[in-house]
Amino acid sequence: MVGCYSDAMKVVGLLPFRNEARNLPRVMLNLSKICDEILGYDSDSSDGSAQIFQSLGGLLVKIQNPKTYFEGGEHEIRTVLLEEARKIGATHLIFLDCDEYFSEEFLLNAPTLMREMSPGEKLAFEWINLWGDENHYCTAGPWAPRYKDFIMCDDLLSSYSYSMHHVPRSPSSSQNTPWIQVPRHSGVVIHTQFVDQIAFQCKQVLCRMAELVSSKKSTYNINQVYADTLNLQGSTKIIPVGWRCQVPVEIVGHSDWRVQEIRSLIAIHGTDFFEELDIWNLDFMHEIWFSSKRRSPRVANRVTLLILTKLIVYKFRVLIGYNFDR
Repeated sequence: MVGCYSDAMKVVGLLPFRNEARNLPRVMLNLSKICDEILGYDSDSSDGSAQIFQSLGGLLVKIQNPKTYFEGGEHEIRTVLLEEARKIGATHLIFLDCDEYFSEEFLLNAPTLMREMSPGEKLAFEWINLWGDENHYCTAGPWAPRYKDFIMCDDLLSSYSYSMHHVPRSPSSSQNTPWIQVPRHSGVVIHTQFVDQIAFQCKQVLCRMAELVSSKKSTYNINQVYADTLNLQGSTKIIPVGWRCQVPVEIVGHSDWRVQEIRSLIAIHGTDFFEELDIWNLDFMHEIWFSSKRRSPRVANRVTLLILTKLIVYKFRVLIGYNFDR
């Protein structure tokens, strides 16, 4: 790891992962150029991710009796990583996922930009989605570049509000400090997930199924939340040299580990339980459905009276602070 930029500054990367052996070398190479330490949490990987992470200089964080993803484990993981970073004196926190990396421009500008931050401030970068291969990025539609927060100068007060799924990248405080938007010429964050679009769809199928299993949301509501993930159309441009991957993206397609998880959930709950989810468009999902059914699935993509009633009940429970976990 590089040394601190100043005596009063300690930059720590926070990296949750599960079965990311193919992505860890890229993100660790990237983070090691700007971090003093990288803390990681391994969510029961079966591909040797924990060993790879440690071999690349990462410090593994443990949780006793951890919750699974279906029990709200994402909130627990991000919270414990934040706590451990504070224990080792972190002043600046970097929140990347394993399928992301900073462009070379930011690696050069990082010392200056982070030194200028005050406690509670966050740096937001354009989030650039590679599209179909490693040389093009999406420029239009729901996956066009947009700003997301990736770095925070810690105020020692911010925390993660509880959420069963989709916990925010960085913690928040009551101050609502505005993001500092980093201009494109000073750096961006590259997202590699859409290079392998079959694996991406496998992930979205599993996310929908997990939400149905673990929450009280209606199938219609879940379908609406994930509707944009079905849109894989978009114009593209060639990426600049400074955005190129130093470690190539591996294409796994239908061999993605999530396929087995999907099959396991179907074995436990049955196809009927998941019928209304908009998940049957992938080839192997299509085969699973039609191997046991002789009709098309009834996907909940329009509001019926029953769905409308369920939505009203769900929104009312959210409004009164209903505990969905009980």
